[in-house]
Amino acid sequence: MSTGAAGVRHAVAMGRMTTLVTTALGAAAAAGAALGVARGLDGHGLEAGDLDAALPGDEFHGPDALVRTRGVTIEAPAAEVWPWLVQLGWGRAGWYSIDALERLLGVARSVDSTGAASWRSLDEIVPQHQDLAVGDTIPLREDVGFEVVALAPEQHLVGLFDAGGLRMVWAFVLRDLGDRTRLVVRTGFGGSNAAVRTARRLLLDPGHAVMEVVQLRRIKERAEGLRGADQ
Repeated sequence: MSTGAAGVRHAVAMGRMTTLVTTALGAAAAAGAALGVARGLDGHGLEAGDLDAALPGDEFHGPDALVRTRGVTIEAPAAEVWPWLVQLGWGRAGWYSIDALERLLGVARSVDSTGAASWRSLDEIVPQHQDLAVGDTIPLREDVGFEVVALAPEQHLVGLFDAGGLRMVWAFVLRDLGDRTRLVVRTGFGGSNAAVRTARRLLLDPGHAVMEVVQLRRIKERAEGLRGADQ
């Protein structure tokens, strides 16, 4: 296959993924609106200083980015939270969010320590999913994903999706408080055209909010549950 043909296939895949992301997160937005909670999720779980703090990944936001910050306190040290974050992704541990919506999105594939695949996010730390470095891809699905643009073990993980007119920066930042950890997540949505910017405001932002708040809660539950099992 020629380089040109491969490039066209890649561009088509990126465009389809952006459309799928918009559709599925739009469904999540509708679910959130039905529950009357979507607007209340902006700034969910933040403590003093979280919103204004400079975080890893901020340098990748464009000037027009719509930036949201959320957080959670986890009753476990950062060393026990990090393994759950580093194995995020399609074909890895999943996303720890709303399984049914992840399945609709086409990103709901996890692979456990035995190699068995499922559409549910994992409840275990998988050794073979722990290797991740800058330049690697955190898959959204088989053909597209977030490029890892910044990573420091037990400190932060930043992914960048930039395709189909949508630019999304997703940063997970850990603050070690000894036996406790603050997990602060900052997401930035940028758009290169009016249609993407409208979708960002009406669909992507509230839809992602619903899914991210669930994700934070489930990461907390997993990290705290594992620690409880070890004690």
